[in-house]
Amino acid sequence: MTRTPCPRPTGLLGWTTAALLLSSPAWAQGAMPQVPTQTPEQQHQMEPLPTPEAVERMPAPAVPQPTPAQTNEQMRTPDAAPDAAERAPGPASLKLAEDPRLGPYLVDGQGRTLYGFAADRKGAAQTDPLSTCTGDCAAAWPPLTTSAQPATGDGLSAEAAGAVPREDGSLQATWHGLPLYTYAKEPTGTGGHGLTDFGGPWFLVTPDGRSATGNTPSDTVSPNSQTPGAGG
Repeated sequence: MTRTPCPRPTGLLGWTTAALLLSSPAWAQGAMPQVPTQTPEQQHQMEPLPTPEAVERMPAPAVPQPTPAQTNEQMRTPDAAPDAAERAPGPASLKLAEDPRLGPYLVDGQGRTLYGFAADRKGAAQTDPLSTCTGDCAAAWPPLTTSAQPATGDGLSAEAAGAVPREDGSLQATWHGLPLYTYAKEPTGTGGHGLTDFGGPWFLVTPDGRSATGNTPSDTVSPNSQTPGAGG
């Protein structure tokens, strides 16, 4: 019995196939089955790349969409400084209120009682700050700030209203030359009248620029002094 010569196996597949054939009964009997062989080109053949048309038909990968919180965070610019117009409180508004014992006195547009400070003094020039209440004093007695000459209500002369610059660059509303303040502890009512905090006294301001007690404290700015922004 003549054995059919075996082709030399190539590659891992070829050697594996040869080992199987040698152990098979057919090989022992001399029968050589036909085994398909692979050329080197076939062994290294790669899957063909998709055509441009096939690529265009492929669905686009899903892109995660930002949440509303992420969108707001991206739009937020914490380092951007607000414009002066955004910081400006707008023109202050001055109105009259009445106390049965002390008589008429000034309030602002929100109904907060307005006070004068006896320690304030007139500056040497119109640009000098008149207010001497800063720091802790200004925290307890917040200045009435404004962006322009205050508006006046019924019974009040527009020519008596004015504004004076403060050390921080803001404008403080004045009345007959008196810088005006509110009282943080008691925004409405007359509880701040007569207090001596920070070198007071503090006093309610009347329509003619005096204390509600009927006189002007000796250290106070003169009721007839002019201030920047005041008319007349």
